Amino acid sequence: GPAANARVPLDGPRPRPAGPGRGAAGGAAKTGGVCDAPIPTIETCDYADNDCDGTTDDGFVDPATGLYATDEHCGGCGNDCGVMVVPNGHGECRVTGKVASCAAACNPGFVDVNGLPGDGCECEVLGQDDPPNGIDEDCDGIDGEPGNAVFVAPHGSDANPRTVVLPVRTVQKGIAVAVDGPAGTRCRA
Repeated sequence: GPAANARVPLDGPRPRPAGPGRGAAGGAAKTGGVCDAPIPTIETCDYADNDCDGTTDDGFVDPATGLYATDEHCGGCGNDCGVMVVPNGHGECRVTGKVASCAAACNPGFVDVNGLPGDGCECEVLGQDDPPNGIDEDCDGIDGEPGNAVFVAPHGSDANPRTVVLPVRTVQKGIAVAVDGPAGTRCRA
C-alpha cells in the first residue's frame, strides 16, 4: 500500500485560485484533489481535505453552491465578515450569483437610507407615522409623507405633478405648488 505520508488522489472539491470577482481565495471549490493529511484529522477551513473523506473543507463549503458562504469564511477560508465596522450594523456574507462576499447589514430598527458605507445604517426607525417635523421617522428618505411633499430637481419639468418620479424643475414652481396645496387646500406661505 502507499506510504504513511503519501497524498492519495480523491474526487472531492478543491478551491479555485483567487481571481477577479471570486472573493479572497476564489470563493468556490472544484472537483479533483488529494487527501492532504498523513493521518485523518478534524476538518478545518484551510483548502485541504483534513479528514480524508474526499471533500475539501466540508462543513465550510456550501454543498448547494460550492461557495465558502459563512460569515467567518466568506469567499474563502478566514475571510471574516464579523470584523467589518458598520455603525448600527454588522458585516455578513452574501452570495450574489456565483460570488460570496462580505457586505454591510443593518441591525434591527435601523436602515441605510443614503447608501453611503461610511455612515452605516444612519436612520433609526421611530415609527410608521412620519409627520413633517424635520425627522424622517419611518426612514423612507423623506421627512413627512411622500404624497404631501413637493419634489424639485434639475431634470424635472414645471409641468410635472411634483412627485419623486416626476418632480418640478424650479424652486419657484415648487413654492407655488406648495402654497396652492393639493385639490382645494392652501398652505401658509
